[in-house]
Amino acid sequence: MFFIFLFFVNFQIASASLVDEQKIFDSPITLHSFKIALEEEKEKKQNFEIPEYPYNPYVDLEIWNQLKPYFLPFNHPTKHILSEIFEAERVTLCRESFIAAGFKVNAPKNPGNLVVGKHPRLKEYLVKAYLDTQDAAEWDNFFKRVTGALSIQQSIDTHGYQKQFDVPKKWIYPLPFNHLPPNDPQYFQKNFILIVEDAHLLNHYENAKSFKNKITSKTLNALHTIITEEGLIDSLFRGNIPFNKRGKICFIDTEHHHLWPIKYEFLLRYLSPEMQSYWQNLTGCGAPVEKVP
Repeated sequence: MFFIFLFFVNFQIASASLVDEQKIFDSPITLHSFKIALEEEKEKKQNFEIPEYPYNPYVDLEIWNQLKPYFLPFNHPTKHILSEIFEAERVTLCRESFIAAGFKVNAPKNPGNLVVGKHPRLKEYLVKAYLDTQDAAEWDNFFKRVTGALSIQQSIDTHGYQKQFDVPKKWIYPLPFNHLPPNDPQYFQKNFILIVEDAHLLNHYENAKSFKNKITSKTLNALHTIITEEGLIDSLFRGNIPFNKRGKICFIDTEHHHLWPIKYEFLLRYLSPEMQSYWQNLTGCGAPVEKVP
């Protein structure tokens, strides 16, 4: 009987506590304070600004704003690494300075070509750059490459060709301007480089074999759709649409897009005899072109 009495008393105390808590939450003052706290928190989130790259005074403001949407995100995992590499010295001064900064670079086909570098700290990315010794407007070239990649990816997604094709992501990285090239006519200051996902492409020999053996009529139908819609005049060359190690064709030359007419016959020489005939019927193009001007 005593235990029943204790249980009844404890139950009454607990019920009273719940009632008191409910009264607190129902009180106009508490609700008003709670709403104020929520609004303040919301305002803090709205006022939180994502860090931005400092404006480079050596770049025309109109150009800077045009490129800004395509800058490498400030919170991208490579951002701090790039800052450490390019803030330390003028890496883009010349080929030797690029190599001295730790980049393994490609052998250029001609002096006007951009430099493609691979750095041990940037394991899944490539850096493409024009050097200060090259007289080239790098920002325009990079703008075309980034917007071309985005447009091609959108076309791939629209048609559902994700299993057949890939486009490495590309971003523009504004170079720090704490180190500048010498004030000398032989130097042309560069203000941007291009960051590109490593597509893990097949080597030249394996890629040639894949073009002969792996391309089917289905592949060519899809390729024709993308090339025609996007006006990809340079994507008829095997080196510009190589296979990667996952078996996909990668659109890596995205600079030239929305340009017509397209010379479909340039692709023929890379295909098997059967696929050559199919491509000719599909596009109405002529005989294979052995030497491309």
